[in-house]
Amino acid sequence: MKSVYIFTEIVDGQHSRISLYNILSTLLKKRGFNLVIVQYGLTSEASIIHDNFDIVRCKDFPSRYLQLFRILSLISYRDLVVIGGYGHFYLWIVRIFSIFRTSSIFCWLGSSSRTSNSNSVIANMVKQLFLKSITSIITYGKDSSDYYRKFLPSSKIYTGMNCSDTNYFSEINFSRTNYFDTPTQKLKILVVSRLVEHKGVPSLLRELKISEMTIRHNIDVNIIGDGPYKFDPYCYDLSGVRFLGSKGVEDVRNSMIHSNILIQPTLYDPYSRVLSEALSTGMFVVASKYDSSTSALLDNPYVELYDPRIPGSLEVALNKIIYRFNRKKILRSDIFSQSPFDINKYALTLFNMLMSD
Repeated sequence: MKSVYIFTEIVDGQHSRISLYNILSTLLKKRGFNLVIVQYGLTSEASIIHDNFDIVRCKDFPSRYLQLFRILSLISYRDLVVIGGYGHFYLWIVRIFSIFRTSSIFCWLGSSSRTSNSNSVIANMVKQLFLKSITSIITYGKDSSDYYRKFLPSSKIYTGMNCSDTNYFSEINFSRTNYFDTPTQKLKILVVSRLVEHKGVPSLLRELKISEMTIRHNIDVNIIGDGPYKFDPYCYDLSGVRFLGSKGVEDVRNSMIHSNILIQPTLYDPYSRVLSEALSTGMFVVASKYDSSTSALLDNPYVELYDPRIPGSLEVALNKIIYRFNRKKILRSDIFSQSPFDINKYALTLFNMLMSD
């Protein structure tokens, strides 16, 4: 049986990526391919559910290089190879070795001009050499697609919509409504983010404190995530704000189902998946325009964008959502129906790329 080998540094516990692989594997089996995920450089022994594809771990150093070469030796001319980037030495080993094993080599990338802005002529030449030698690439979002057009013709670029497991996040929302009555009742806002400066949570907390927004609008803000700013006394000194720490995927989904609005405050994010999770669970969304995934949400009636670098922009966007939906019972399934994010479509885009050769 022919195989598709995906070389990646995915870590155990990434629920959405595993779901994506399960869907992709089902599509590939119909065309006579077995899916093999090669995880490189891991230290975790945690188990993950993968009944639909194979996983090979190359985690021990230095023996992981021997493991890697053993895997590469199994690749035949009929197999397909997918490389998850070019920024690590082992990926170059995979790329060079694959030249002699198969004619079909693909890349799965998410960089943009902002994340890969290099002034090094040599670095850019090496990157161009790497990319021009592959069959096709899959990326996600307009920023990434535009960036890779500098190196490849459009015919070699497949653009997907990176997302979480929309099937999982939406499966229990169909009979539920998203309803709030402010200021009579608490408006429940959720933030899911790492607590670091560039993710925008510290800036969000400072704006909430200065504007006293939580008091004036009768808002409860729950923050799921971990990072250095959780220890900042200034951030803790806020009425209506609770830090819940790091949570698993089930707890995140449960929090979303019991909240009204997600705020995504990032100062820069190449393509987050949290918006796909929020819309799948039927949340209204107020999102930073610096999240590249918002390019697909410009006309979505349940989403408002704002500029976290401009004081007051958040409250303007939040007021629009409140004015539009206060005291209105909106089915969470209706919100999901307007979401452009779909893990099944993402898997299909991957499949179409692999079958394009």
